[in-house]
Amino acid sequence: MVFGFGKKKSNVVPDTEIQKEHHITLSDIKQILVDMERPSIERTISEAKELKEKTSKYKKNILDIIIQLEKDDLKLDDVDKNLRVIINRGKNSVMAIIKKETTSDFTNITKYDDVLSFNNELNQMLKRIGDVLGLHTRIMHVFAKKYADELKNEITKVADLRNALQKTIREHKTIKENCSNIEKLIFDHSELKKTIEQKTRRLSEINDEINQTNQIIIELNESIVDLKSKKEYKEFLKIKDELRELESEKTAIKNKIDLQFSKISRPLGKYFYISSFDKPIKKIMEELIKEPYHVITQENKDTIIEILQAVSKSTLAGNLSVKDTEKAIEYVQETIARLDEFLELKKAHLTRITNLQKGLNVFNINALATKESELQKHETDLARLEEMRNKLEEELNKDNTQLSEIIAKITSDLSKLTGTKMILN
Repeated sequence: MVFGFGKKKSNVVPDTEIQKEHHITLSDIKQILVDMERPSIERTISEAKELKEKTSKYKKNILDIIIQLEKDDLKLDDVDKNLRVIINRGKNSVMAIIKKETTSDFTNITKYDDVLSFNNELNQMLKRIGDVLGLHTRIMHVFAKKYADELKNEITKVADLRNALQKTIREHKTIKENCSNIEKLIFDHSELKKTIEQKTRRLSEINDEINQTNQIIIELNESIVDLKSKKEYKEFLKIKDELRELESEKTAIKNKIDLQFSKISRPLGKYFYISSFDKPIKKIMEELIKEPYHVITQENKDTIIEILQAVSKSTLAGNLSVKDTEKAIEYVQETIARLDEFLELKKAHLTRITNLQKGLNVFNINALATKESELQKHETDLARLEEMRNKLEEELNKDNTQLSEIIAKITSDLSKLTGTKMILN
């Protein structure tokens, strides 16, 4: 399009060559950034004012061209009447828009926001003028070529000023963004440093807890070793071994009773279903069939005899189906006769166990069990604390690495921004 005035691309301001060295602290950086940004704003405002003044001159030149165009009849007498109407309409449209754009005032520039408003106004002016000239480009170039060329020349100058203004704005934005980025890095540094301090304090607390727990574990181990070295503990272990041996004796007694009752299991089992005993006796009979060892007690002796005698009578009467009635009755009577033997065996066994268990009082096993339980708990706590410490140390290593990277980034960015090699102390 003939009357198009595109924005020229501008390269970002190149990094300033770093020559000098300057030692600073983080607390100095805020003022350095202020000292960098303030003159940039002032320079941008100053340059915008100059560009506005130059633009105003070109606006007047454009307006003068339009006034001349307005007075010129363009020698259209020999042009077709209908075409003449179209040309005049286009001419009037061009004059109306350009007059409006060149007679309106730009924003008065006193602060940076005014610079942005001026830039927006300049863009809008160029767009509207470009649009109307583009719409009537054939009319202007065929019937008002002199004015078209003059307008293009002046508008191009305005567009160049607009591009210069935008270059200035971009340069300031670059400085402002760089300052903002450095400020954010400083904030991140401050927050990360707080986190590191908190984690370092927590790590110190955990190490104290680990030392305390280790000391408790040492003391508990010493107490346990001391308790186990006592002669009372050795005697206690000896009694425990003897009690374990008595378990085999109990098994032998139980096997002897089970063997005897296995001889009468058939008649006893059959009688269970036809007996008319009351519920308590019925319950003892059921247990006698399942586990005779536990049922044979002095308290149950008479009831057991009553049950077995009833089984014997029922077998003799032929009420129970058994292979050998005589043999079955013999075994039942034999079982009745051996009840005292079984009771005596159980009683002797229980007496030995009771006597041995009394001997266990020679040593306070609960004290040892308590200390072993405490030891296990503290060992679990120690493992947990050590895991926490390892995790925290790993996090601190990462945080410190990140902190160093942030400091390096601040130093690098600030050095590029100021043109001075900054060294953080």
